[in-house]
Amino acid sequence: MPAGSLYDHIAAIVITGVIVVSGITAVTNFNFNKMLYNEEQQLLQVATNVLNTILLDPGDPYDWGLRYVFDEENVHVLLKEDEINRFGLALSGSSNFYTLDPNKVAWLVGDTPYGEGLQLISYERVRELLGLQGYGFRIRIFSPLVISVNGLQEKLNETLEYGEINDISFSVNVKHYSDLSPIPNAKVTTTILYSRKEGNTFLTYLVQSSNFTDKFGECVISGLTVEGPISFIVAILQVNVANLSTVSTFYAGSPPSYAAGINVLQDFLILTHPKDIGNPNEARFIQNICLLKKDGELMIVYNSTGNEDILNWGNLDNWVRLIEGLSDKDVSLIIVTISALPPTSGGAGGRRQGVLVVGPYPVCFGSRVVSYGGAVQGAGVRVSRAVEIGGMIYIFELTVWRE
Repeated sequence: MPAGSLYDHIAAIVITGVIVVSGITAVTNFNFNKMLYNEEQQLLQVATNVLNTILLDPGDPYDWGLRYVFDEENVHVLLKEDEINRFGLALSGSSNFYTLDPNKVAWLVGDTPYGEGLQLISYERVRELLGLQGYGFRIRIFSPLVISVNGLQEKLNETLEYGEINDISFSVNVKHYSDLSPIPNAKVTTTILYSRKEGNTFLTYLVQSSNFTDKFGECVISGLTVEGPISFIVAILQVNVANLSTVSTFYAGSPPSYAAGINVLQDFLILTHPKDIGNPNEARFIQNICLLKKDGELMIVYNSTGNEDILNWGNLDNWVRLIEGLSDKDVSLIIVTISALPPTSGGAGGRRQGVLVVGPYPVCFGSRVVSYGGAVQGAGVRVSRAVEIGGMIYIFELTVWRE
Protein backbone atom coordinates (compact mmCIF):
# COMPACT_ATOMS: atom_id res chain seq x y z
CA MET A 1 0.00 0.00 0.00
CA PRO A 2 1.45 3.35 -0.99
CA ALA A 3 2.60 5.51 1.87
CA GLY A 4 0.03 8.15 1.04
CA SER A 5 -2.81 5.62 1.02
CA LEU A 6 -1.59 4.11 4.32
CA TYR A 7 -1.56 7.57 5.91
CA ASP A 8 -5.08 8.23 4.65
CA HIS A 9 -6.23 4.86 6.02
CA ILE A 10 -4.67 5.45 9.47
CA ALA A 11 -6.08 8.98 9.55
CA ALA A 12 -9.53 7.60 8.74
CA ILE A 13 -9.24 5.04 11.58
CA VAL A 14 -8.11 7.76 14.01
CA ILE A 15 -10.90 10.10 12.94
CA THR A 16 -13.46 7.28 13.21
CA GLY A 17 -12.05 6.38 16.64
CA VAL A 18 -12.29 9.98 17.76
CA ILE A 19 -15.88 10.16 16.57
CA VAL A 20 -16.76 6.91 18.39
CA VAL A 21 -14.96 7.94 21.60
CA SER A 22 -16.50 11.40 21.44
CA GLY A 23 -19.90 9.80 21.01
CA ILE A 24 -19.35 7.54 24.01
CA THR A 25 -18.18 10.53 26.07
CA ALA A 26 -21.20 12.57 25.05
CA VAL A 27 -23.58 9.73 25.95
CA THR A 28 -21.74 9.15 29.24
CA ASN A 29 -21.89 12.83 30.15
CA PHE A 30 -25.55 12.99 29.20
CA ASN A 31 -26.40 9.93 31.32
CA PHE A 32 -24.29 11.16 34.24
CA ASN A 33 -25.88 14.62 34.19
CA LYS A 34 -29.32 13.04 33.93
CA MET A 35 -28.50 10.80 36.89
CA LEU A 36 -27.34 13.80 38.95
CA TYR A 37 -30.48 15.71 38.00
CA ASN A 38 -32.73 12.80 38.97
CA GLU A 39 -30.89 12.35 42.26
CA GLU A 40 -31.19 16.06 43.04
CA GLN A 41 -34.91 16.02 42.21
CA GLN A 42 -35.43 13.00 44.44
CA LEU A 43 -33.58 14.70 47.30
CA LEU A 44 -35.61 17.87 46.73
CA GLN A 45 -38.84 15.86 46.98
CA VAL A 46 -37.67 14.28 50.24
CA ALA A 47 -36.77 17.69 51.68
CA THR A 48 -40.11 19.22 50.61
CA ASN A 49 -42.10 16.38 52.17
CA VAL A 50 -40.15 16.62 55.43
CA LEU A 51 -40.53 20.41 55.50
CA ASN A 52 -44.31 20.16 55.22
CA THR A 53 -44.44 17.45 57.88
CA ILE A 54 -42.49 19.60 60.36
CA LEU A 55 -44.46 22.77 59.67
CA LEU A 56 -48.00 21.37 59.37
CA ASP A 57 -47.99 18.57 61.96
CA PRO A 58 -48.15 19.42 65.69
CA GLY A 59 -46.60 16.05 66.45
CA ASP A 60 -47.72 13.32 68.83
CA PRO A 61 -48.47 14.10 71.57
CA TYR A 62 -49.82 17.35 70.14
CA ASP A 63 -48.57 19.32 73.17
CA TRP A 64 -45.16 17.66 73.48
CA GLY A 65 -43.51 21.06 74.00
CA LEU A 66 -45.56 21.70 77.16
CA ARG A 67 -45.00 18.52 79.17
CA TYR A 68 -43.07 19.98 82.12
CA VAL A 69 -43.47 21.46 85.61
CA PHE A 70 -41.45 24.10 87.46
CA ASP A 71 -40.17 24.87 90.89
CA GLU A 72 -38.07 27.91 91.82
CA GLU A 73 -34.84 26.26 90.66
CA ASN A 74 -35.52 23.78 87.87
CA VAL A 75 -37.59 22.70 84.90
CA HIS A 76 -38.80 19.13 85.36
CA VAL A 77 -39.60 17.52 82.00
CA LEU A 78 -42.42 14.98 82.20
CA LEU A 79 -41.88 13.51 78.75
CA LYS A 80 -39.02 11.34 77.49
CA GLU A 81 -37.92 11.64 73.90
CA ASP A 82 -38.93 8.05 73.14
CA GLU A 83 -42.48 8.97 74.20
CA ILE A 84 -42.68 11.44 71.30
CA ASN A 85 -44.27 9.42 68.48
CA ARG A 86 -44.31 12.07 65.74
CA PHE A 87 -42.19 15.19 65.35
CA GLY A 88 -43.86 18.41 64.29
CA LEU A 89 -43.67 22.07 65.29
CA ALA A 90 -47.14 23.29 64.28
CA LEU A 91 -49.20 25.13 66.88
CA SER A 92 -52.02 22.79 67.84
CA GLY A 93 -55.47 24.32 67.38
CA SER A 94 -54.29 27.18 65.17
CA SER A 95 -56.59 28.05 62.27
CA ASN A 96 -53.63 29.28 60.20
CA PHE A 97 -51.21 27.07 58.32
CA TYR A 98 -47.47 27.40 58.99
CA THR A 99 -47.97 28.81 62.49
CA LEU A 100 -45.42 27.23 64.83
CA ASP A 101 -45.57 26.63 68.57
CA PRO A 102 -42.92 28.85 70.23
CA ASN A 103 -42.57 26.36 73.10
CA LYS A 104 -41.73 23.50 70.72
CA VAL A 105 -39.27 25.70 68.85
CA ALA A 106 -37.61 26.70 72.15
CA TRP A 107 -36.67 23.06 72.80
CA LEU A 108 -34.49 23.06 69.66
CA VAL A 109 -32.20 25.91 70.78
CA GLY A 110 -29.89 23.73 72.89
CA ASP A 111 -26.98 25.13 74.88
CA THR A 112 -26.18 28.77 74.20
CA PRO A 113 -23.06 30.95 74.57
CA TYR A 114 -24.67 32.32 77.76
CA GLY A 115 -25.58 29.15 79.64
CA GLU A 116 -27.53 25.95 79.38
CA GLY A 117 -30.31 25.97 76.83
CA LEU A 118 -33.37 23.80 76.32
CA GLN A 119 -33.27 20.53 74.43
CA LEU A 120 -35.91 17.86 74.87
CA ILE A 121 -35.45 15.70 71.79
CA SER A 122 -32.18 14.67 70.16
CA TYR A 123 -31.19 15.02 66.53
CA GLU A 124 -31.03 11.23 66.12
CA ARG A 125 -34.55 10.78 67.50
CA VAL A 126 -35.96 13.49 65.23
CA ARG A 127 -34.23 11.93 62.22
CA GLU A 128 -35.79 8.57 63.11
CA LEU A 129 -39.29 10.05 63.51
CA LEU A 130 -39.00 11.87 60.16
CA GLY A 131 -37.89 8.70 58.36
CA LEU A 132 -34.55 10.23 57.39
CA GLN A 133 -32.31 7.22 58.01
CA GLY A 134 -29.46 7.54 55.52
CA TYR A 135 -29.95 11.29 55.34
CA GLY A 136 -28.72 14.23 57.37
CA PHE A 137 -30.61 17.45 58.00
CA ARG A 138 -30.22 20.89 59.54
CA ILE A 139 -32.86 23.41 60.64
CA ARG A 140 -32.41 27.18 60.80
CA ILE A 141 -35.07 29.77 61.70
CA PHE A 142 -34.16 33.40 61.06
CA SER A 143 -35.59 36.82 60.21
CA PRO A 144 -36.46 37.78 56.62
CA LEU A 145 -34.86 41.17 57.31
CA VAL A 146 -31.11 41.76 57.31
CA ILE A 147 -29.95 44.59 59.58
CA SER A 148 -26.49 46.16 59.41
CA VAL A 149 -25.18 49.15 61.34
CA ASN A 150 -22.17 51.42 61.02
CA GLY A 151 -20.65 53.35 63.91
CA LEU A 152 -22.77 51.98 66.77
CA GLN A 153 -20.20 49.64 68.29
CA GLU A 154 -17.61 52.40 68.52
CA LYS A 155 -20.10 54.73 70.22
CA LEU A 156 -21.06 52.10 72.78
CA ASN A 157 -17.41 51.37 73.58
CA GLU A 158 -16.67 55.08 73.88
CA THR A 159 -19.66 55.64 76.16
CA LEU A 160 -18.65 52.80 78.48
CA GLU A 161 -15.04 53.98 78.60
CA TYR A 162 -15.77 57.65 79.36
CA GLY A 163 -18.95 57.10 81.40
CA GLU A 164 -21.22 59.36 79.34
CA ILE A 165 -21.71 60.79 75.87
CA ASN A 166 -23.83 63.61 74.45
CA ASP A 167 -24.70 62.20 71.04
CA ILE A 168 -24.79 58.55 70.04
CA SER A 169 -25.32 58.56 66.27
CA PHE A 170 -24.91 55.81 63.67
CA SER A 171 -26.33 54.58 60.36
CA VAL A 172 -28.64 51.61 59.76
CA ASN A 173 -29.25 49.58 56.60
CA VAL A 174 -32.26 47.26 56.14
CA LYS A 175 -32.40 44.64 53.35
CA HIS A 176 -34.37 41.59 52.21
CA TYR A 177 -32.61 38.34 53.17
CA SER A 178 -33.30 36.69 49.78
CA ASP A 179 -31.69 39.14 47.36
CA LEU A 180 -30.30 41.83 49.71
CA SER A 181 -32.49 44.45 48.03
CA PRO A 182 -33.07 47.61 50.10
CA ILE A 183 -36.26 48.03 52.14
CA PRO A 184 -37.60 51.61 52.19
CA ASN A 185 -39.93 53.09 54.82
CA ALA A 186 -38.91 50.66 57.56
CA LYS A 187 -39.26 52.11 61.05
CA VAL A 188 -36.07 51.69 63.07
CA THR A 189 -36.45 52.21 66.83
CA THR A 190 -33.25 52.24 68.87
CA THR A 191 -33.36 51.68 72.62
CA ILE A 192 -30.17 52.35 74.57
CA LEU A 193 -30.24 50.68 77.99
CA TYR A 194 -27.62 51.40 80.62
CA SER A 195 -27.17 50.55 84.28
CA ARG A 196 -26.02 52.79 87.09
CA LYS A 197 -25.22 51.93 90.69
CA GLU A 198 -27.53 53.56 93.23
CA GLY A 199 -26.51 52.64 96.78
CA ASN A 200 -26.10 48.86 96.90
CA THR A 201 -28.11 48.05 93.80
CA PHE A 202 -28.00 48.64 90.04
CA LEU A 203 -30.87 50.46 88.33
CA THR A 204 -31.70 50.41 84.61
CA TYR A 205 -32.25 53.52 82.46
CA LEU A 206 -33.09 54.03 78.80
CA VAL A 207 -33.05 56.55 75.96
CA GLN A 208 -34.77 56.05 72.60
CA SER A 209 -34.80 57.43 69.08
CA SER A 210 -36.57 56.41 65.84
CA ASN A 211 -36.26 57.05 62.12
CA PHE A 212 -37.46 55.63 58.77
CA THR A 213 -35.31 54.16 56.01
CA ASP A 214 -35.09 55.96 52.65
CA LYS A 215 -35.35 54.40 49.17
CA PHE A 216 -31.90 52.87 49.65
CA GLY A 217 -32.98 51.15 52.86
CA GLU A 218 -30.81 53.48 54.93
CA CYS A 219 -31.37 55.89 57.82
CA VAL A 220 -29.40 57.69 60.52
CA ILE A 221 -30.18 57.41 64.23
CA SER A 222 -28.97 60.36 66.30
CA GLY A 223 -29.62 62.48 69.37
CA LEU A 224 -29.20 59.73 71.97
CA THR A 225 -27.63 61.12 75.15
CA VAL A 226 -26.39 58.96 78.02
CA GLU A 227 -25.68 60.55 81.38
CA GLY A 228 -22.92 59.03 83.49
CA PRO A 229 -21.49 57.47 85.39
CA ILE A 230 -22.64 54.14 83.94
CA SER A 231 -21.78 50.54 84.70
CA PHE A 232 -22.96 48.77 81.54
CA ILE A 233 -24.60 49.64 78.20
CA VAL A 234 -26.43 47.81 75.42
CA ALA A 235 -28.36 48.89 72.30
CA ILE A 236 -31.46 47.16 70.90
CA LEU A 237 -32.75 47.86 67.38
CA GLN A 238 -36.39 47.09 66.57
CA VAL A 239 -37.27 47.22 62.86
CA ASN A 240 -40.86 47.18 61.58
CA VAL A 241 -42.15 47.38 58.01
CA ALA A 242 -45.56 46.18 56.77
CA ASN A 243 -46.12 42.84 58.54
CA LEU A 244 -42.41 42.14 59.04
CA SER A 245 -40.34 42.91 62.11
CA THR A 246 -37.06 41.91 63.70
CA VAL A 247 -34.71 42.85 66.51
CA SER A 248 -30.94 43.01 66.90
CA THR A 249 -28.79 43.52 70.00
CA PHE A 250 -25.41 45.26 70.22
CA TYR A 251 -23.14 45.28 73.26
CA ALA A 252 -20.11 47.37 74.14
CA GLY A 253 -17.43 44.75 73.58
CA SER A 254 -18.38 41.07 73.63
CA PRO A 255 -21.79 39.83 74.82
CA PRO A 256 -21.72 39.11 78.59
CA SER A 257 -21.55 35.32 78.48
CA TYR A 258 -20.20 35.37 82.06
CA ALA A 259 -23.47 36.63 83.58
CA ALA A 260 -26.40 34.26 82.89
CA GLY A 261 -28.42 32.53 80.21
CA ILE A 262 -32.08 33.36 79.54
CA ASN A 263 -34.69 30.79 78.48
CA VAL A 264 -38.46 31.18 78.20
CA LEU A 265 -41.28 28.63 78.28
CA GLN A 266 -44.78 30.12 78.27
CA ASP A 267 -44.76 32.72 81.09
CA PHE A 268 -41.83 31.15 82.92
CA LEU A 269 -38.43 32.85 82.89
CA ILE A 270 -35.47 30.50 83.40
CA LEU A 271 -32.05 31.94 84.24
CA THR A 272 -29.07 29.58 84.16
CA HIS A 273 -25.59 29.99 85.60
CA PRO A 274 -22.77 29.80 83.00
CA LYS A 275 -21.05 26.71 84.38
CA ASP A 276 -17.62 27.08 82.81
CA ILE A 277 -17.07 30.80 83.31
CA GLY A 278 -16.22 32.96 86.28
CA ASN A 279 -15.03 32.58 89.84
CA PRO A 280 -16.89 29.84 91.81
CA ASN A 281 -16.92 32.12 94.85
CA GLU A 282 -18.72 34.94 93.06
CA ALA A 283 -22.52 34.77 92.95
CA ARG A 284 -24.71 36.60 90.46
CA PHE A 285 -27.36 38.81 92.11
CA ILE A 286 -30.52 39.44 90.09
CA GLN A 287 -31.46 43.13 90.40
CA ASN A 288 -34.51 43.63 88.18
CA ILE A 289 -36.30 42.31 85.10
CA CYS A 290 -37.78 44.40 82.29
CA LEU A 291 -39.87 43.58 79.22
CA LEU A 292 -39.30 45.52 76.01
CA LYS A 293 -42.51 45.64 74.01
CA LYS A 294 -42.72 45.80 70.22
CA ASP A 295 -43.84 49.43 70.39
CA GLY A 296 -40.65 50.33 72.32
CA GLU A 297 -42.24 50.56 75.77
CA LEU A 298 -40.06 49.26 78.63
CA MET A 299 -41.88 47.68 81.57
CA ILE A 300 -40.27 46.74 84.89
CA VAL A 301 -41.94 43.47 85.91
CA TYR A 302 -39.70 42.26 88.74
CA ASN A 303 -37.51 43.85 91.40
CA SER A 304 -35.13 41.91 93.62
CA THR A 305 -36.61 40.53 96.83
CA GLY A 306 -33.23 39.99 98.47
CA ASN A 307 -30.99 36.98 99.00
CA GLU A 308 -33.25 34.55 97.13
CA ASP A 309 -32.50 36.18 93.78
CA ILE A 310 -29.11 34.55 93.31
CA LEU A 311 -27.28 32.34 90.83
CA ASN A 312 -24.16 30.47 91.98
CA TRP A 313 -22.06 27.39 91.32
CA GLY A 314 -23.77 25.43 94.11
CA ASN A 315 -27.40 24.43 94.39
CA LEU A 316 -28.64 27.74 92.95
CA ASP A 317 -27.46 27.28 89.36
CA ASN A 318 -31.00 27.83 88.02
CA TRP A 319 -33.53 30.54 88.86
CA VAL A 320 -37.15 30.16 87.69
CA ARG A 321 -40.02 32.63 88.11
CA LEU A 322 -43.49 33.11 86.69
CA ILE A 323 -43.62 36.50 84.92
CA GLU A 324 -47.16 37.49 84.01
CA GLY A 325 -47.47 38.54 80.37
CA LEU A 326 -44.09 37.14 79.36
CA SER A 327 -45.56 35.15 76.45
CA ASP A 328 -47.77 37.99 75.17
CA LYS A 329 -47.34 38.65 71.45
CA ASP A 330 -46.54 42.32 72.07
CA VAL A 331 -43.42 41.41 74.10
CA SER A 332 -40.23 41.69 72.06
CA LEU A 333 -37.36 40.95 74.48
CA ILE A 334 -36.46 40.44 78.14
CA ILE A 335 -33.74 42.43 79.88
CA VAL A 336 -32.34 41.13 83.17
CA THR A 337 -30.02 43.35 85.23
CA ILE A 338 -27.53 41.19 87.13
CA SER A 339 -24.81 42.26 89.56
CA ALA A 340 -21.90 40.17 88.29
CA LEU A 341 -18.13 40.18 88.37
CA PRO A 342 -16.59 40.46 84.88
CA PRO A 343 -13.74 38.00 84.15
CA THR A 344 -11.33 40.94 83.71
CA SER A 345 -12.02 42.53 87.10
CA GLY A 346 -9.32 40.68 88.98
CA GLY A 347 -11.11 37.88 90.84
CA ALA A 348 -12.90 37.88 94.18
CA GLY A 349 -13.44 41.33 95.62
CA GLY A 350 -13.17 43.00 92.23
CA ARG A 351 -15.53 45.61 90.85
CA ARG A 352 -19.01 44.39 89.99
CA GLN A 353 -21.08 45.55 87.03
CA GLY A 354 -24.81 45.92 86.58
CA VAL A 355 -24.77 43.61 83.57
CA LEU A 356 -27.73 43.92 81.20
CA VAL A 357 -28.49 40.48 79.75
CA VAL A 358 -30.87 40.58 76.77
CA GLY A 359 -32.74 37.45 75.80
CA PRO A 360 -33.80 34.90 75.12
CA TYR A 361 -31.00 33.74 72.83
CA PRO A 362 -31.06 33.74 69.82
CA VAL A 363 -34.25 35.84 69.61
CA CYS A 364 -32.24 38.87 70.75
CA PHE A 365 -30.20 38.59 67.54
CA GLY A 366 -33.17 38.15 65.20
CA SER A 367 -33.25 34.33 65.02
CA ARG A 368 -35.21 31.51 66.63
CA VAL A 369 -32.86 28.60 65.91
CA VAL A 370 -29.25 29.19 64.84
CA SER A 371 -28.67 25.56 63.90
CA TYR A 372 -30.35 22.29 64.88
CA GLY A 373 -29.19 19.03 63.33
CA GLY A 374 -26.02 17.70 61.79
CA ALA A 375 -23.08 19.27 60.01
CA VAL A 376 -23.80 19.60 56.29
CA GLN A 377 -21.91 16.95 54.32
CA GLY A 378 -21.48 16.93 50.56
CA ALA A 379 -24.10 18.19 48.16
CA GLY A 380 -27.52 18.82 49.63
CA VAL A 381 -30.73 20.67 48.88
CA ARG A 382 -32.19 23.58 50.77
CA VAL A 383 -35.90 24.37 51.04
CA SER A 384 -37.55 27.16 52.99
CA ARG A 385 -40.76 29.06 53.56
CA ALA A 386 -42.16 31.84 55.74
CA VAL A 387 -43.66 30.83 59.10
CA GLU A 388 -45.24 32.66 62.03
CA ILE A 389 -43.90 32.24 65.57
CA GLY A 390 -45.33 34.26 68.42
CA GLY A 391 -46.86 36.81 66.08
CA MET A 392 -43.64 37.40 64.09
CA ILE A 393 -42.67 36.20 60.60
CA TYR A 394 -39.52 34.10 60.23
CA ILE A 395 -37.88 32.05 57.48
CA PHE A 396 -37.78 28.33 58.25
CA GLU A 397 -34.91 26.72 56.32
CA LEU A 398 -34.32 22.98 56.01
CA THR A 399 -31.18 21.50 54.45
CA VAL A 400 -31.14 17.76 53.60
CA TRP A 401 -28.28 15.65 52.26
CA ARG A 402 -27.39 11.99 51.71
CA GLU A 403 -24.93 10.38 54.09
